[in-house]
Parts: sequence; structure tokens; C-alpha cells
Amino acid sequence: MKPEIYYGGDFSVDLSQVKAIKKDYDTKTIIFELKTRAEFGINPFTQTEEMILVSETPVSTMPYTSTDSMNAYYDEVVEAWKEYLKENG
Repeated sequence: MKPEIYYGGDFSVDLSQVKAIKKDYDTKTIIFELKTRAEFGINPFTQTEEMILVSETPVSTMPYTSTDSMNAYYDEVVEAWKEYLKENG
């Protein structure tokens, strides 16, 4: 999938790396769970190159001033993500 950068308010996210989008009502933030990425490194015990899967830490937006504002940005980014997935399946 080609990267697709989405800009919304005061955050941006690469839609090709998003695994899930959630709302946190306690902190009034949107949380993005990102896909696991692969890195290669030398195993110190065998001295061979191995693939290591790195699980990304979820990323949150800055807190919104209201739940309505958070919901509006959430709906907007979810719609953009759905469109991206439909086009890049």
C-alpha cells in the first residue's frame, strides 16, 4: 500500500499504517493503533541476521476541548481511513 498522509486539525497520520482508531472519552483523545513493523538485526548469540517484529505504541491526539469536537474529528478520520482502504484494499 502506498502511504497516504491524512491531516486533521492538529494531527497527521499515515493511513497505510493504521490498524485501529479508537476514542478515549476520559481524556477526550483519539487513539491510533499502528501496524507492527519489521526490522532486521544481528542476533548476538548466533551472529546471524534475523527479522524482529516491533509492535508500535498507540499514538494519541492532543485532548480536545469537548466530546463533540473529538467525535467530529473521529468521524472525519474514520471516513478518510475507510476511503483509503477501499481504494487500496
